[in-house]
Amino acid sequence: MNKLQYRLRRLRRWVIDRPFPRKTLIADRYEVKERIGAGSYGLIYLCRDLKTNNDCVMKQMRPSRRKENPRNYECETSIMEQLTHPAIPKLLNCFQYKGHLFFVMEYISGESLETAVFENFEKYNERQSLQTIYELTDPLLYLHDNGIIHRDIRLPNVIRSDGKLFLIDFGLARFIDGQTNAELDALEHYPEEIKLRRQINFRSDFYAMGHFLLYLLYSSFEPEDKKEQTWQEELDIGDETKQLLKRMLQIDKPYVNIRKLRADLERTLAESK
Repeated sequence: MNKLQYRLRRLRRWVIDRPFPRKTLIADRYEVKERIGAGSYGLIYLCRDLKTNNDCVMKQMRPSRRKENPRNYECETSIMEQLTHPAIPKLLNCFQYKGHLFFVMEYISGESLETAVFENFEKYNERQSLQTIYELTDPLLYLHDNGIIHRDIRLPNVIRSDGKLFLIDFGLARFIDGQTNAELDALEHYPEEIKLRRQINFRSDFYAMGHFLLYLLYSSFEPEDKKEQTWQEELDIGDETKQLLKRMLQIDKPYVNIRKLRADLERTLAESK
């Protein structure tokens, strides 16, 4: 693809994928309040459901990507239809409107941990970091027991509301036996870290959780010099926490079972009292 073709393709996507403006009424029911997010395959809006008079989150598949990869929409909705857990938003509706694909989810009022750490500069000590990871293993246990891998556990995909954590965004989630040959081939072209995050096995979620834990631990880290060091050298944390991280990050024998990870987290938290 030459530069002109690339620019024309970008322009086409910009035109086709223009978000709906505020006050737009979709399907005679959902009034757009604001766009609150955008990803490679979807646009996300905060809406008002005029039927229930409640706020909700509506995700629209990007029209430019619909023919390219309709499977993302199908996977996400089929997975969310099966989920019933207090720490996961409920799927409320799926529909097609004027050629666009939409689904509607429960709105969780709160802030992401990305906002908490990088904008509000919240600091997590070792125990708080471990407690946060332990709380997230509850919805993850539910997912894994149902044969589902999230594949995108990151700070922006965890919402804190009234002191509770919610796991959101199932756009990359897959059933354990749901990886296609095309997806396997695509992974071959990615860096090793992306491969570890995107593989359809339970270890990919543990790997992502390891990086999640590192972000939390580094929120309270204050470097004493500019010398580049590994996290093992920089972070003042206990040996048990280091061992947890090594297994989550697949430096040592990786976790293959969420219950074993939860048990190790419980033991480490008990010993840190």
